Amino acid sequence: MKTNLSKSQSKPSRVQVRYRNHEGDITKYLVTDEIIFIEANGSSTKFHLKDGSLIISGKHLGYYEESITKLIGFIKVGRSYIVNAFEIDSFNNSDGYLVLKPGSQILNHKPHKIRVSRDAKPNILKAISLL
Repeated sequence: MKTNLSKSQSKPSRVQVRYRNHEGDITKYLVTDEIIFIEANGSSTKFHLKDGSLIISGKHLGYYEESITKLIGFIKVGRSYIVNAFEIDSFNNSDGYLVLKPGSQILNHKPHKIRVSRDAKPNILKAISLL
């Protein structure tokens, strides 16, 4: 698992997300700074955004994984989650949970805990030390 936290980019990165709603098939370009975390949901993927919105794509997490984890600040922390490292508030190494920053509407202004896999722990510790 990779950790990419260099801040050398001049403009925000975007990720292309495809989903379906009442208007039909939609392709949206999300500014990566607005993504809190990405969650696998069976064969679909949930994008949790800072403005409180949730976008559910019909594509599985693996479809997005390689391109997202190459972007600055995104870390795969287990089978089901990719987290924006800049949204990590703390990491408890003993219980294996990271806590995301409170304050976004989607998290109801309460801390949100995500279980970190054993393989991802070194990447989380490295990411936190670089922030």
